[in-house]
Amino acid sequence: MSRRLIRNTTIILLGASSVYAYAETRRLSKTYPLRPATGPYYNQTLLTSQESTRYFPSEGTDILVARVSRRALVSAAQKLGLNDATSLNATWARTFLEAPIISLEGQVIGGSKDRGDTGASGFHPGQRLLNGAFKVEEPPSRTDPLVVSWSMPEEPVSFFEKIAAWGYPWRLMSGGRHSIGVVEIPDSDGNEVEVIFGCAHEYERWNRANGKEDGKVIPDWTGWCHRMYGRLVLDDAVRQLMKNSGDN
Repeated sequence: MSRRLIRNTTIILLGASSVYAYAETRRLSKTYPLRPATGPYYNQTLLTSQESTRYFPSEGTDILVARVSRRALVSAAQKLGLNDATSLNATWARTFLEAPIISLEGQVIGGSKDRGDTGASGFHPGQRLLNGAFKVEEPPSRTDPLVVSWSMPEEPVSFFEKIAAWGYPWRLMSGGRHSIGVVEIPDSDGNEVEVIFGCAHEYERWNRANGKEDGKVIPDWTGWCHRMYGRLVLDDAVRQLMKNSGDN
């Protein structure tokens, strides 16, 4: 194969990949908008740390939503053996945790083909899900979402604290929380609801390397990547819901 052909093929492949990535980014952003963590989207457990030295900065909190039919959730609940209309939060939590992308995370963490616990036998505080990827902080109920926490390994957190103390402009989160639940839509006549995937990053308030409250967090572009990955995970879970309900 000539160098010219290799170059032209590479340019075409890179161009096509860029166009696809751009189109997919626009689709995900339009389909899964952000909501403020207020009103029906506010959850105290999501934004309350168990550590007095930690906090959740507003720029690290994203509430992603998708509009789906209530019928799809009720149908999925019945297939999961749940109490349909009274278990919509649990249904969405189960569906979300059993979707392919998030299940793969559980398999990678567990180092096996088993994705781990997805709440098939219910949820309770302290429960470890997806081979330890998440810990249940608040189980889903008729009115409240599932809230889980996750932790970042100490080594990278400590490393970024040290270089931040030397002047590096960013720090790494110590962990975070997710809310996975259902919100009623006032103008939908009860036919549609919003399923949510809330993400909140938890930071050390004071840099432990120098004791200063520097307010440093991850850079904006990293936050954007987290947000887009969250949309991708939500998109995957919505597809799983449609599959489970038979509406696909």
